[in-house]
Amino acid sequence: MAAEAPFEIWDNILKIANDSRTWCSAYQVSKLLHRVAVSSIYRKFVLDTPTKAVLCLKTLKANPFIASSVKHLTFIRQRMFEPYLRSFFRLLSDVLCKLSNLKGLCFECMDCTKSTSQLLFFAASFPLLRRVHLAMPSSEYQHIIPFLARHQAQLEELSLLPTDARSTVPQLQSLTTTESMALTLLSNVRMPLLRAVKVVFGSSFHINVSSDVIVDAVRGYNKNNQECQEGRTHLKRLIVAYRGGLNLNLIESVSCSIPNLVELDVTGFVCLRVRADEEIGWNNETLSLVGDYLSRMPKLTTFKWNAFYGQVDRALNLDQQYALIVSYGNKCPSLQTCQIPYGVSWKRILHEVWIPVCTDLVW
Repeated sequence: MAAEAPFEIWDNILKIANDSRTWCSAYQVSKLLHRVAVSSIYRKFVLDTPTKAVLCLKTLKANPFIASSVKHLTFIRQRMFEPYLRSFFRLLSDVLCKLSNLKGLCFECMDCTKSTSQLLFFAASFPLLRRVHLAMPSSEYQHIIPFLARHQAQLEELSLLPTDARSTVPQLQSLTTTESMALTLLSNVRMPLLRAVKVVFGSSFHINVSSDVIVDAVRGYNKNNQECQEGRTHLKRLIVAYRGGLNLNLIESVSCSIPNLVELDVTGFVCLRVRADEEIGWNNETLSLVGDYLSRMPKLTTFKWNAFYGQVDRALNLDQQYALIVSYGNKCPSLQTCQIPYGVSWKRILHEVWIPVCTDLVW
């Protein structure tokens, strides 16, 4: 009967069974079920003890069929006496090259070093890899960039966790970074004196990147530096540069989640792919809503809202700008300097009296 059904059918049957005892029983029935059972037994490898790791790796190296059956590999080691384990890591490196059907890789090593990370990941390539979880000292992640670059088109889940103590930059007061690095840096590096953050959206200006990226990064900073603040205020200045669109949603998110900012500077990049954002956002109703957002920020003194490109002919004249700026100032009494897209910068000199800071030739 076993010979009558193809390998794939029995393979699916044993997958449904999901029981090691069933697999071991099938292992002894016939050559076909032997192959099927091997495929199921070795589908997930967890190497969490030295003896088990060595025995399993030797088996994988000696048997190509078993190696091709491995879909998920987990290696966990809290402490490695690496100078005495170079042969072990060479064995692990040899085996990794044979795992042609690997879909998930979990590697956790508390004190992994440059020689180890380069040995394991420099040439490793897995055509079917979808999920990667790495936990190692933060200094080692630079050595796995080529590995991640080779698999960037196919990865669906990526987890990078530093195992060492959080780094501290005790005197840093200003930070400029990209949207892809903001959350990692602000959440994992202690910067107790940091007062200004500039997030540049670089090559992703044309993509609708969620405003949560900025908000989560600043929240991560506040949480990460709670013990370092010692009564001092948190971040005062936030600059967001070249994010696609007019950024109405970003201004709203910041006003709700980071209300204690003193200065907010947002520059949008209005291009064809985000034209819809401009068409919807540039009207009297939404411009008025921005004043409601600012009213949530009791310490805000400077609000600069700019946009590159787009339809400059929609710019408000000076009288229209003045009326809008005055309404913003009424809703946010602390506001002293204000600018809206395609307009000049305004400075408050009395409660409801504002003057343009500079007279551009356009005006």
